[in-house]
Amino acid sequence: MKRIIRFAPLVSACLVLIACASEPQAAAGRDNRGLPLAGVPKGDPAKAGEGAEARAALERPAFQNGEYREAKGGFSIAVPDAWSAASGDYSPYQFIKGPEEAGFTANIAFVDEPYSGPVTAFVDSSLDSLIGERVLSDFELLRRDSFRTDQGIQGEYIIFQGRDPHTSQAIQQRLYFLPDQEGAVMMIIVCSSSPAGGEKYAGLFDGCVRTFKWAQESP
Repeated sequence: MKRIIRFAPLVSACLVLIACASEPQAAAGRDNRGLPLAGVPKGDPAKAGEGAEARAALERPAFQNGEYREAKGGFSIAVPDAWSAASGDYSPYQFIKGPEEAGFTANIAFVDEPYSGPVTAFVDSSLDSLIGERVLSDFELLRRDSFRTDQGIQGEYIIFQGRDPHTSQAIQQRLYFLPDQEGAVMMIIVCSSSPAGGEKYAGLFDGCVRTFKWAQESP
């Protein structure tokens, strides 16, 4: 049976991330739509989570030798020079953010979903949710194609753009879908930029995602 992924929360979270990356709001950690704000936690890290595990997650080094290594998620990926890591409320993993340009901060985020089945079916369901739930106004699917990492992971990617219906913020996103070796988990790598920055960051996003690997895979 095909798993239908409810994709709207992920995309909404990424929209909040982009809108707030440069101008974070301080309304009890929520934006004006009640969605969690993504970004670097403020204040005492000991109060940002519960117990030593939460503190360790915030304090752990995100980058090692030019890679973002996520022990909890069991994956790693190369990161662009001068980009940095931050923590968001919508994912257990940190996201990678680039420099701010004209009030917009490009970023790379990670979300994994339990799933066993064809990659194509997963992408079909994701598109159904994106379009059916009208997450973005003026939604335009620009491209859909296969994708292969340097480690031989065979997946797909889609590129689309539109506007946040609440803020009119224009956005372009590249979503890469990469299954794990056992075919039990799907990693969705969400690369976001402004539409104007889409071409500028295309090669950078592709290059980074090609280095993605699951921890159990041999170099």
